[in-house]
Amino acid sequence: MTDNDMIKIPDLTSIVIHSRFIQRGLAREIISKRGDYKALYKISLDHNLTLQAVGYISRLDLREIEIARAN
Repeated sequence: MTDNDMIKIPDLTSIVIHSRFIQRGLAREIISKRGDYKALYKISLDHNLTLQAVGYISRLDLREIEIARAN
């Protein structure tokens, strides 16, 4: 799997369940910053992601990102 593959994550800000697409490499970066709230906030600003989405991804296991189907 390459870092440029797009994977789906749920959009937790909507009433209806929608999905957002992010790059696998960005998800890996977010997971690596788990617990560093300033870095996660900066990532959310730089990549126009909600804090809820960044928080959701940061709590995933790296294994879940690796096996996520590319879209």
